[in-house]
Amino acid sequence: MPLTTKKQRNSYYKKLGDLILGQTEDATILGGDHNDILNKSDIITKIPNAKPIKTTKCLKKLMKQNKLIDIWKIKNEHRSQFTWRRKSSTEKNRIDFWLISKDLMPLILSTDIRPAIIQYTDHLAISINSTILIKEVLATGN
Repeated sequence: MPLTTKKQRNSYYKKLGDLILGQTEDATILGGDHNDILNKSDIITKIPNAKPIKTTKCLKKLMKQNKLIDIWKIKNEHRSQFTWRRKSSTEKNRIDFWLISKDLMPLILSTDIRPAIIQYTDHLAISINSTILIKEVLATGN
């Protein structure tokens, strides 16, 4: 079900926060289309008289409660890049994120935004490169 309204997103983030608190003892990695922005710099619009976008408080609360960080923003602090754009090019947003536990930050080598491999999407892909996978591949030889 797409989370298109603020109410739907708030409900989803509350349930997700409860699940994370009840299930995880170690690291958390959440990635995907959150259909929300974290900062005002995550949106550019050319729509006249557009309402200012407000972030969903529950997403930020989820991040704070679970000590999650937006690793793309940390690794690309001075970049302005977007993961979704309206076909008319009147609006673009960064609404896709990798949210990870702060403790994992030293293991992340890089993260970027790039064209998606799949067809028929209006999103760009977000990638994450970590030493976790590299160590696993070296240990198994695969």
